Amino acid sequence: MIAKTKKFALDPTVYVMTNFKNLVIDHWWIILLIPVPFIAGAYLVPDYSSWFIGTAIAGPILYLLFWLIQFAGATKLKEMEIMFQKLSYEIDSRQIMMKVKANQGMPIQWNMIKSARKSKDSFVLKISRAQIIHLPFDTFQSKQHVQFVESILRRKDLIK
Repeated sequence: MIAKTKKFALDPTVYVMTNFKNLVIDHWWIILLIPVPFIAGAYLVPDYSSWFIGTAIAGPILYLLFWLIQFAGATKLKEMEIMFQKLSYEIDSRQIMMKVKANQGMPIQWNMIKSARKSKDSFVLKISRAQIIHLPFDTFQSKQHVQFVESILRRKDLIK
């Protein structure tokens, strides 16, 4: 069986927010680890504790802001413009075929997919920190195709 989607374009704001959410979920420990040395410094040098506490608060905010700007900037790159074109997908147990036209496409092997997440209305397949495949459920041709893709992702141990 091959699960097919309608042609759709990934919205840049969905791309930015999805990647930002993936970053927070995957790297929550870094966000919590950044303030630790500054809080320790506040105890060691009490005269400058307000500077250390301020840096402990600003550090994680600046880290998240850095990545938010990176993801927003990626939407403007020429190399990334293919992600925001109207594409259709054909998904089977061997590969994901990303198609621009009926006879023009690019295969993506399953071993290129690092992880996958299922939300209430879509699948998000993570290829790298900046590359994702966002598959909304309403673009699939039937509910059976959504279930088929979910079963493939479970068999490949991409989602639990």
